[in-house]
Amino acid sequence: MASWVCFLPLNDRSPMILSSTAGHTNLGNMQAKSHTTGDILHRCHGEISGLNISQLSELLSSPGDIYSSLSGHDLVEAKVKELVIMGGAYPCGYEYNFYGSNVSATAHVVNTWPGPMTFSGAELGATVYSGARLTVEGPVGDPVKAAYRWYTGYNTSRSSWDPLTVLYAINGISNMFVYANKPGHNYVYPDGRNEWLPDNSLYPPDNLYPQKYLKLQMSEQSAGESIAKVQLGSDIKSKHQRKGSGKAVPFHTRITVSIAVFSTFRNVESCMFHPHLCQFPYPFFRKMQLLQSSVIAATVGAALVAAAPVELEARDSCTFTSAADAKSGKTSCSTITLSNIEVPAGETLDLTGLNDGTTVIFTGETTFGYKEWEGPLISVSGTNIKVQQASGAKIDGDGSRWWDGEGGNGGKTKPKFFYAHKLDSSSITGLQIYNTPVQGFSIQSDNLNITDVTIDNSAGTAEGHNTDAFDIGSSTYINIDGATVYNQDDCLAINSGSHITFTNGYCDGGHGLSIGSVGGRSDNTVEDVTISNSKVVNSQNGVRIKTVYDATGTVSNVKFEDITLSGITKYGLVVEQDYENGSPTGTPTNGITVSGITFEKVTGTVESDATDIYILCGSGSCTDWTWSGVSITGGKTSSKCENVPNLKPDNIMVKIEDQSILEESAKDEYEDPLPQKICPDGRTIYLSRNNYGPTLKTTGIIAITYFNLSVPGDRPNSGCIQAEIYRAPELWDLLEGKKLSRMSILSVTKNTMSRTTLHISLHC
Repeated sequence: MASWVCFLPLNDRSPMILSSTAGHTNLGNMQAKSHTTGDILHRCHGEISGLNISQLSELLSSPGDIYSSLSGHDLVEAKVKELVIMGGAYPCGYEYNFYGSNVSATAHVVNTWPGPMTFSGAELGATVYSGARLTVEGPVGDPVKAAYRWYTGYNTSRSSWDPLTVLYAINGISNMFVYANKPGHNYVYPDGRNEWLPDNSLYPPDNLYPQKYLKLQMSEQSAGESIAKVQLGSDIKSKHQRKGSGKAVPFHTRITVSIAVFSTFRNVESCMFHPHLCQFPYPFFRKMQLLQSSVIAATVGAALVAAAPVELEARDSCTFTSAADAKSGKTSCSTITLSNIEVPAGETLDLTGLNDGTTVIFTGETTFGYKEWEGPLISVSGTNIKVQQASGAKIDGDGSRWWDGEGGNGGKTKPKFFYAHKLDSSSITGLQIYNTPVQGFSIQSDNLNITDVTIDNSAGTAEGHNTDAFDIGSSTYINIDGATVYNQDDCLAINSGSHITFTNGYCDGGHGLSIGSVGGRSDNTVEDVTISNSKVVNSQNGVRIKTVYDATGTVSNVKFEDITLSGITKYGLVVEQDYENGSPTGTPTNGITVSGITFEKVTGTVESDATDIYILCGSGSCTDWTWSGVSITGGKTSSKCENVPNLKPDNIMVKIEDQSILEESAKDEYEDPLPQKICPDGRTIYLSRNNYGPTLKTTGIIAITYFNLSVPGDRPNSGCIQAEIYRAPELWDLLEGKKLSRMSILSVTKNTMSRTTLHISLHC
């Protein structure tokens, strides 16, 4: 004898699923009990309209009557094998499907149901996406395809709360799910909040749990693919057979909550949709809001697809004034307005798993309660999401309550501010953010545009620390345009990712524009980055690339262009391959290659005790750099640079402090010319006329002084440039033409030996 499965609405949004005990052919064997019971039986066995959890609650409370001597409670216990509900959050939460309709009825059913129950929480399907393939590949005339395309759009997915619930009801635990609960039961409180209450004493030794809740066993992506296969009819197992036919149920007999009844459904035998509904025209179904999770009925094994738990009228706009309301109702609106939200201490303004195409608008002032925790204070995810701010609004983290001068390295535990994780093909525009406790934006997304965002942590100058503005990792196609930042750490830090641009930025008070630190993570590749047309003022560094000591990875095709610096206190331009535990060691390693780097028109000034340029590369790890129009002045010259790539004539700067040396050297050269080629390979000649004492400082037309990148020539006091540091013209030509540099400084000073000495030093 066949068993039956009946799909009923929990409310106007999400399904409940009843299955029979073994040996009962259909719900008709459950004798009709009162008008309520009869209505349930009629709707499961016949037509579809308006059934919800309130009637199940009435059934549980009904006494015996002329149809059956059993009470409703006893009848359910005898006839219903399992109730599956999409609702609640687990192990505890406050979710719309429980609190948003008839809370007392929901609590009554959940808290007193006499048989097994399985719960599919809102968290289960929020980030499992389905529907896009169906809208593209589904056959012409398919009703589910039409519903998805009408509601979500062509080639657009949405969250899969109900499809997962239905797949569990049909296929059981399979390889898709596991039971996540400890022994216990679900309890719904009068306000709609639910909580899993553990109780080991309730269960026999064989651990048959009457109540369970689900979590995914496979990845979210795999779950979405499994749903797509069912939606397309390609995953109908051999056990899915029509009664007596011995054939797999074909695609066209799938029964879904998206569309109620079509003529092809008339042959389904158990809990069949009432045939007379097939006579109604399509507009009738549209008026019925057919994408609600109304009723699904089918023989066991029919491939089923449930629609999303959102009714169509809710796809307009709604305004939330609390974080709890925003979290619970975020998928019920196409436009979400957040008005003067006060986020409770230790909680996140949770806007994850938004419907595709949702617009979020901050209005008024958004604030956050104080608690020492890791955060984030705000989290947004979804596809094609627009995050905006109304005029005059602001988001204030009031970071002074956490600031203690230690940032994320100690002291108080400080919450990160804004997670833009899995916020794909989306935009964030015009946000005004103040006083983040530590990091501002954590970005792990694809195709995200951030425009005209201000992060103002200027109040944290004394005690704020690690207040990075934009930290980017494992992301592609990120564009940040027009950012204004006042902070105490990196204005921009790209730890990994590709195709990233930062342009028209203004960075004040922090650590500048940074690549890195790169290394030591699961993703250690940065490539195809352009940072341009930006100003860095009153900051520790101007532009920076930093990689982790003894790590591996790649930094390639990075361009710093049209960057203006002023008031820099440490380094104007710095590349370091020696970071360990967040600090430089002074010893570079070469496990991370830094190639294809362009510094173009990086100009400005540093403070007098700062260093203009500092390059510390591992041996052979820095290659193929281009320098053009780089002019950073005002600070000290570093004598500790190592392995600087691409020293070319365009990289040389001549700094003349004593014009007399030029005249004296010219006279010496005229009276006693030096040979022009003394290096075997014909490369640049470095030759000194005299060598004075233990200082090894040399004089003459061209002098080598502590120039470690040279090798001896075939004449006394001569040297040849190493092969990897090729320069075509002689240095004297550079002096004579007074060409200016970007990389090396040739300076003129007075030597104690009574005559002027030329000093050539590698200047970074």
